[in-house]
Amino acid sequence: MRRRLIVDERGFWSGLILVALSVVLLAQLVRAYVPLAFELGEEIGEARGYISAGVVALAVFASPALAAVGRLPVRGRTALVASVVGLGAARLAIQFVHPIPVWLGTLAVAAGLVAVPVVVGSVRRFADDGALLVGAYVGLAVDTAIRAGAFTWDLAWQDGAPAAIVATALAAFAVTAAVAVPSNGGVRVTPPALRIAAFGPFLALQILFLQNPAALASQAGLSLPVAAGAVLLIDAGVLIVGSLRPLVGPLVVAGLMALAGVGGYLLVSVSGPSAVLLFGVEQLVLALLMGRALIPEPSGPMRPARLAWSCALGSVAFVALVFAYQVAIEVPLPFSKAFVPAVAAVVVGLSAVPRRGTVGFAVPARAAAVPLVLLSVPVLVGLSAPELGSTAKDATVRILVYNIHGGVNVDGQVDPEATALAIEAQRPDVVVLNEVARGWPIFGGLDAAEWLSRRLKMPYLFEPAADLQFGNAILSRLPVIASSGGRLPFGEGPQQRSYLSVTVDVGARELVVIGTHLQESASDPQTRTRQIESLLDAWGGVTPVFVAGDMNMQPGEEDVQLFLDAGLISVQDAIGDSCEPTAFEPKPEKPCDRPDWIFATPDLRLADFVIMRTPASDHLPIAVTVTVDD
Repeated sequence: MRRRLIVDERGFWSGLILVALSVVLLAQLVRAYVPLAFELGEEIGEARGYISAGVVALAVFASPALAAVGRLPVRGRTALVASVVGLGAARLAIQFVHPIPVWLGTLAVAAGLVAVPVVVGSVRRFADDGALLVGAYVGLAVDTAIRAGAFTWDLAWQDGAPAAIVATALAAFAVTAAVAVPSNGGVRVTPPALRIAAFGPFLALQILFLQNPAALASQAGLSLPVAAGAVLLIDAGVLIVGSLRPLVGPLVVAGLMALAGVGGYLLVSVSGPSAVLLFGVEQLVLALLMGRALIPEPSGPMRPARLAWSCALGSVAFVALVFAYQVAIEVPLPFSKAFVPAVAAVVVGLSAVPRRGTVGFAVPARAAAVPLVLLSVPVLVGLSAPELGSTAKDATVRILVYNIHGGVNVDGQVDPEATALAIEAQRPDVVVLNEVARGWPIFGGLDAAEWLSRRLKMPYLFEPAADLQFGNAILSRLPVIASSGGRLPFGEGPQQRSYLSVTVDVGARELVVIGTHLQESASDPQTRTRQIESLLDAWGGVTPVFVAGDMNMQPGEEDVQLFLDAGLISVQDAIGDSCEPTAFEPKPEKPCDRPDWIFATPDLRLADFVIMRTPASDHLPIAVTVTVDD
């Protein structure tokens, strides 16, 4: 028996618009909260810090359960409007209070999440769960377009009129949509409330990968506007397929669930053009599974408490999956983090298994027009890109080395502009960057490589490390003649390390610049030693060379001698203050806290060594002028 999800088209569109706007506001709240929560874990330190932050996050994301108090999901339009007003106010609070305090970010996301079961319950009264799914896709598409327009630097972190206007408009439109919904419906063909919890793993996959243009840009080797356009085209394709009402019977579900699990596992490792195909297939498979999970069936009166707890379960599952995936960079997990997206995909598939009938989710074809129209945003962003070119220069080169901490400053604020200003102040020709995040939620989903390249008008090269969305980068105004990179030995971890080497033209000579980020020695002293030996082997003794980065190494440690024995000199020890820290807040037990190092061959003339004092990162930028003699 085949039943349609759409019962009343007017109610469907009312629900779709309300859900879409709610998704946009919630996505922006969540992306603002995650860096703040992670910063809390870093402040506490060690594994217990991240576990504590995770426990707090789980409690915060259980907030939808509060809607059970007072039976809010069935209280009618008044409760709906009040909840959406609260959601909009929470979003505006983090827009107008900068820097965003951890407590405010926590309260804002909790207040926003309380609105979820109220919106869901209201939509179920006058539409059905098909409106939830299609509305979620439309909202994700709108959010992607906004992020493309801001070049992945979320508006919540930005000061100025444009960001404030967009945030205010979104909140106002959401409240208007809540006021405009039908007062009642009479639709009573909804799946059990527990099915709503499947949206948690579904949305976790969206924020980590599928609706993350920075992730696709990094993995597929695309420019950010092209990646955002690809994401929107995939969204449109999913909605078009939905409008054809595909049949998804019980035998097909098992195959789709297996495909979703394998695809989720591969999301971490697939790169190049095949990443676009993988993102597209995984998105479509998840949509088909969610559509089947939401097959309508006769049901009795809505149980508001059950609905609220189901929304809370999905919300907790969302943050648990995102947290598990991200915490692997600091706390070794007993399994590969590739299992996290795989498990999320399988859970979505399991929600579709008990359904009866052969039904897919039915979508009005007009819904697909939304992401297609939104394609104009990345197109305009791409057309407005500044020209990134290389210019020849004489033998004197200014080089800057900087661990940018993903563009997050010492207060836990996502602020790539502060990073750019610190770099600009030294007017460098070559910039070596560590901890370059490209879509990680703990750094606000920012694509730091693309954002800084566009902002500084400098071409870049990127070498993945911990995964395909995090690593080292080198920006250069000078012509790059050759480049190479690779992984360094992996020991106790927790994260993979890499190096990136570029050869730049400096007139009559060539200069090799190598950037790297090495393992801390506290947990496994031998790993860093092996990494240095591998790095020196990759260098091969070619001169002149400049080797720099966050070495996680302190003066006096034995590993420093490995560089010196290879014929390199420490630039800071040679022409700077050997005890001047490169950490923003030196640890008490390390008065000369110098995790960042620059080594060079003796045939380079060195001058103007500077360590800049700036809160843009937990590390300080280091700059030096080198002269390459003929």
